[in-house]
Amino acid sequence: THHNTATRRAMLKEERIADEILVGDDEPESWTIIKRIKPDVVAVGYDQDELKSSLEEHFDEHYPDIEAEEGVFKKHPKKPTLVRLQPHEPETYKNSLLNND
Repeated sequence: THHNTATRRAMLKEERIADEILVGDDEPESWTIIKRIKPDVVAVGYDQDELKSSLEEHFDEHYPDIEAEEGVFKKHPKKPTLVRLQPHEPETYKNSLLNND
C-alpha cells in the first residue's frame, strides 16, 4: 500500500520515533531544509545509502574540519552528526512501500 506524504508523516509521528518529522526538499540535494533548520543530528533510514553519501559530501564541503592547533584538526562545531537508523518495522514503514511517487 502506498501512502501520501501527510499520511506517512502521521504514521511516523504516531510511532514516536522522532521529535519532529520533516518533509524533504522538492529539489533533490538542495539541502534547503537543512540550511533552514540547522539540525544537530540528521538521521537517515537504514536503506538510504545514496542520501547518506550525498549528505556526507554536503557536510564535508560546508562544514570542513577546523585546525585546532598546527596539524591537529577537529570536527566543525556546527557540522550535523549523521546517523543511520536501524530498521523500524520495515515490512510496514520501508520507504519504497510508503513513497507515493
